[in-house]
Amino acid sequence: MNKKFIKNKHADVPVTILVIGVFAICVLAIISFYFSDKEIEKSFMDIGLMEQINSQMEKYIFYEKMGIPENEIQDIFGIKIDEAGNKYLFLEKLDGNKKVLFSVKYNLPS
Repeated sequence: MNKKFIKNKHADVPVTILVIGVFAICVLAIISFYFSDKEIEKSFMDIGLMEQINSQMEKYIFYEKMGIPENEIQDIFGIKIDEAGNKYLFLEKLDGNKKVLFSVKYNLPS
């Protein structure tokens, strides 16, 4: 009975190819997850900045409804005014070399 198993070498090649293929797919998947994880970590920092500016926008609207004078609100939030007279909130994320990584300019309602 053992001789039948030893003589059956026709299935060895396809099984070997299948095992190598599955191993290669698993390695490629792990490498893909590793590199995508690095990109996602960078992008989540930018989401935090968006949440921060949304929070400031809600505070701005609240202060405006409370009747706080406009010049005080501008001082509190650092509101900037462009040449056309539009008001906006501006936040930026800097790296260690003071380079802008990400910035948000949010126009305020008039």
